[in-house]
This record gives sequence, structure tokens and C-alpha cells, in this order.
Amino acid sequence: MRLRTIALAFLLLASCNRGGKSQPTPTPTPGAPADREEVYLQLDIAVSGDVDPGALLSGRLTPGEALGGGVRWKPVATALPTLAGAGNPVTADVYDDPGFVSVAFRGAAAVAPGLLDGELGGLLSAVAARPESRGASLYRLDDRHGSVEGVLGVAGHDAGEAAMALLDAYAPQLELSYAPEGMAEEGEVDRSALTAKLRSIPDVESDLKRANGARFVRDGGTVRVLFAADTDTRALASMIVTRLGTIAAPRVATSSTSGASTE
Repeated sequence: MRLRTIALAFLLLASCNRGGKSQPTPTPTPGAPADREEVYLQLDIAVSGDVDPGALLSGRLTPGEALGGGVRWKPVATALPTLAGAGNPVTADVYDDPGFVSVAFRGAAAVAPGLLDGELGGLLSAVAARPESRGASLYRLDDRHGSVEGVLGVAGHDAGEAAMALLDAYAPQLELSYAPEGMAEEGEVDRSALTAKLRSIPDVESDLKRANGARFVRDGGTVRVLFAADTDTRALASMIVTRLGTIAAPRVATSSTSGASTE
């Protein structure tokens, strides 16, 4: 079972399957697919039940050609025109873990901040609006040591789901331990219990709205929160953890590891 744990090995691997470490490479040949950066863009989507990544990402990303022993996914030009039209095409590796689908982009990190109010914000809302989704986070991940270098945005069906997605990103660094939704065994905390607790705390939505540089948006039945470059998203996640109280106390795991209106 895949868990968010405080184990050192898990911290080094970060919060999902990363597909190996990147290596410094020369400037790509014009027109060739971009390489994965040392600090790259990652999208994590928490899900409930068995999920088809192709359906979850439908209309935004589509499987492409086989490269490097796996399938590289491609941005759909109608939804992600900037990423699809890059000089060195952006691609992505998609991982389907129990309780999570993760998208590790190649070549998107540099342009991502400028796309949050456009195509990447739309991507966040689109995947978070899916019925099988339980929240999504978009963040920069340092591939050298597996640490989150800042969360660019989170989304969910409501503020509680969006806040939980923020905790997903920082779970290893904040030493949180919980099981994916519906997978908790005896003595473990199920992710759904944390989300339910967050939904019951009115101050959580206020925390998201008042964070320095945050933009809180309700968009098509979802809540999306976008963060500025100087937003201390780890401090925000830590504050939200304190609101959860003892239910979020670290514990050792025993198993392995458009039409938007702004308020």
C-alpha cells in the first residue's frame, strides 16, 4: 500500500513515483522533446478507487510516442497551447499509484508561473472537477533530493479538498502519515478523514484566501488557489496541519511505502 509516511526512504523518493533522477544535459536540439529539469513541474491528483489516467487527463494530455522505455504524454494543443507549441516540445511521464495519479512534466518549469492564470490553472480545475478526483496540487520538485521547492497551485471540489491537496505536496517534509482514500488499515489514518476534518473547519478557507500572494478562485464547481512566487506555501501547509490537531500527528507507518469569479 502506498502511504504518506515519515520514513527517510520515502522522503528521499518524495511523494510519488518519480521515474528516476534527471541528469544535467546539453541544450536540447531544436525541435527535440525537452529533457526533465533538475527542478521540474509536477501535478499530483488524489483519486478514489481505480482510475484510468487517460480518462482523468482527457482533453488535456494524451499518450504519445514511446521514449526511454516508457510512454511520453503530450499536451493537447486546444487546451494547453503554450506547452504544446514550445520549441522543444513539453512532454510528461504519468504514474498511476494507489490513490494518486502523478504527472511529471519535462520542459514546463520555466514557463509554468506565467501560465497559472491561463492553461495551467485550467488544467488544475479540470482534473479537480472530475468525480473521481479528491484534490490536485501543482508544484516544483527538486529531482536531486526529492524536496518540494514551492507549490504553484491547488484545487478541489471545495476548500477542504484544496487544502488537503496542499498537505499532500508537503506530507513527507511535514512528517505526515496517512493512507490513500479507502485504503487505511488498522491504526492508520485514512486521507478521507483528514479531508472531512478540513471541511469542518471554517478557518481553513480563510487561511487559503489570506495567504500572501494567493488568488482564491471558484471556477466551474471547483475551488482553485494559485500562489505567487513569494508565497510561503510550506508555512501555509504547516498552519493548516495545526488546525487538524491530533488527527494529523505523525505516526510510523507499518506498510511500504473560464467563467471564473475571484473572491
